[in-house]
Amino acid sequence: MPGVTFDLPTRPAVRGTCRRLLESWQVRRARMHRTAQRQLNVHRCRACGHALDPSTNPRDNVAYRNRYCRRCYNRLFFRCVRCGRRYPTYNQSELANVCTRCDGSREYSGHNEATWEAGADSYCVSFDRCTSERRFGVEIETAECRNASAIDGKTRFGAKHDGSISGREFYSPILKGDMGFAEIDNFCDHAKRRGWSVDYHCGTHIHLDMPEGTDALKAVTVGYLLTYDYWAQLVPEHRRTNCYCPRPRYDVRDVVQAYNFRSFARCQDRYQFFNIAAYVAHTTFEVRGLEGTLDKQLIKNWLKVHLTFTDFCATLSVSDVCNLFPREQDNWATFRRLALKDTARYFCRRRASFKS
Repeated sequence: MPGVTFDLPTRPAVRGTCRRLLESWQVRRARMHRTAQRQLNVHRCRACGHALDPSTNPRDNVAYRNRYCRRCYNRLFFRCVRCGRRYPTYNQSELANVCTRCDGSREYSGHNEATWEAGADSYCVSFDRCTSERRFGVEIETAECRNASAIDGKTRFGAKHDGSISGREFYSPILKGDMGFAEIDNFCDHAKRRGWSVDYHCGTHIHLDMPEGTDALKAVTVGYLLTYDYWAQLVPEHRRTNCYCPRPRYDVRDVVQAYNFRSFARCQDRYQFFNIAAYVAHTTFEVRGLEGTLDKQLIKNWLKVHLTFTDFCATLSVSDVCNLFPREQDNWATFRRLALKDTARYFCRRRASFKS
């Protein structure tokens, strides 16, 4: 247009503008990075998961400071009235507020205190409550197990240390049938009577004996892969996102193409919802999805539904399992029919409680 001129910026001015924009972007990026680092460095209580306040953090025991909030620390640890030291509650003797070292009734062994081997394996011919003849095992993690050694000899469960929990992990011998369910009842009754507890860090794992051949092993594995979404609906949200029991990282094609199942299982990570790596060491499949619990009815129903599902899939071929549980369809009705009537009703109510 006549009489109108445009004042275009010179090259140095453009270069300076770009430099200022780049510097401001770098400043914002550094600020965001520092904020993210502060959020990642926040220490959280291992029992309740709440952020720890350094000003009110317990300092009584160097080994456990910066790991528990004051409330959980006072609940999970006690101070010995004789030596004045702080100990986890499982190191408490029969005397109130006295550690096992000062009591002298049992030799103190430090980190491995209150651990023992499981008892003899259980075998029976009665299958009224447990309808499957497959052998199984149970591992129950606890957050608080005061005077744990008191049940040594009263149940067949053994105890061992687990670094991911504040209590002890109790594991059963090889169980089978109604006698195995009776052992679970016995242990849970002892635990409830002594006021033991679990938290969201704890889990309950079951082992299913797998003496079958390669075809049955692949069929059961594929069955669990295709029904993972159904099993995940039966456990709380914090178990679905837990790093110790995520969704399996292999697919149906990997299982079908595996030439040697034992070699394939050896290459898998044991920290998955359905752990086939246990087959290499124990000839079992491990299901790690259930939350920590001392509810004997929940543990037995969880065992029953998995035993029934495993027995069913072990009689089919891989192609039959794939046809029964196609990925693109919602087969909750088919999945529910595989369980016993009372067990299916129990888990339908449990599934509905998580959705509400």
